[in-house]
Amino acid sequence: MTTVRTGGEGGGTLVPTYDRLANELAQWRGVGYADPSAVAEAESVVRHEARLLDDHRMAEWLELWAADGALWVPLDPDAHPALDQSFYLDDVRRLHERVAWAEGPSAWSQHPRPLTVRLVSNVEALAHDDGALSVRSSLVLAEHRGGRRQDWAGHQFHRFGPPRQGARGGARPITLKILVVPSLRSACRHPGVLL
Repeated sequence: MTTVRTGGEGGGTLVPTYDRLANELAQWRGVGYADPSAVAEAESVVRHEARLLDDHRMAEWLELWAADGALWVPLDPDAHPALDQSFYLDDVRRLHERVAWAEGPSAWSQHPRPLTVRLVSNVEALAHDDGALSVRSSLVLAEHRGGRRQDWAGHQFHRFGPPRQGARGGARPITLKILVVPSLRSACRHPGVLL
């Protein structure tokens, strides 16, 4: 388990969210076979999220997140988010800000609204003793805007908390999401969509 302390001399402050993100990726490096009994549920939840994003149902997408959730798009998946640059690293507050900006009239780069198609495949899952579910999947995202098309491919890693009480279909909150998109490490056009 990776632990990073930041701050000045005298101990510093533990950054638990950064450690949770780094450890979520690290756990998959040693996995042989995932848990086949958890795959059906995992496929359902990651495909539901993809559908909300493609349909621009952003308010519903934001409701999926746990209050302490975090979204990380690393430039180097082997780096620790507290020690290296990221394409972005957002908590839930920042995700709300991104969505509000993208839907506002001053976000000229978001008009016309992009049309996207997310293809989610190769879903694997690990069930945890605390009721959480870790999911690894492959993602291909095609973005169409203003007569131009751009494709992104990579892997996404989710950690979902235990099912919420009373939630439709036993919905699980997203506590972590990590997107590893290799092309972001090279010279490429900036994705205009929320990955």
